[in-house]
Amino acid sequence: MYALMASLGFATVENILYVFQYGEIVGWLRAVLTVPMHALTAVIMGYYIGLAKYPKDPYNYRHLLKGLAIAIAFHGLFNTAISDESIWMVALAPAMVGYAWVIGFRASRIHADHSPLKKRKV
Repeated sequence: MYALMASLGFATVENILYVFQYGEIVGWLRAVLTVPMHALTAVIMGYYIGLAKYPKDPYNYRHLLKGLAIAIAFHGLFNTAISDESIWMVALAPAMVGYAWVIGFRASRIHADHSPLKKRKV
C-alpha cells in the first residue's frame, strides 16, 4: 500500500511537469497510461515485498531483489515504448499497461487468498 501511494505521488508530480512542458494533450495521455503503470509496478513490487515478509525459505531477500528488478525492467521498457516514435513501440505501451493490470490483479488475489485475515469457511 505504501509503495502504491508513493508511486502515485511521484506520477502526479511527474505528470504536472510534463503538462507544463508539453501541453494538456500529453497530460491526458500520461494520465491514461503512465499513472496506471506507476501504480501497477508498485503493486508488483508490493507482491514481492509481501513474499519476503512471510518467508518460507531463509533466502527471502531474493524476493525483494526480484520484485525490484521486475518493476525496473517493466517500467524501463514502458518508458522506452512511450518515448520512441516507431508505431510498434507506441502500440506496445497500452498493451503493457493491460498486461500490468492482469499481473496486478493476480498478485492481489494471491495475497488475499493467503491472508491470515481472510475469513475461512468452516
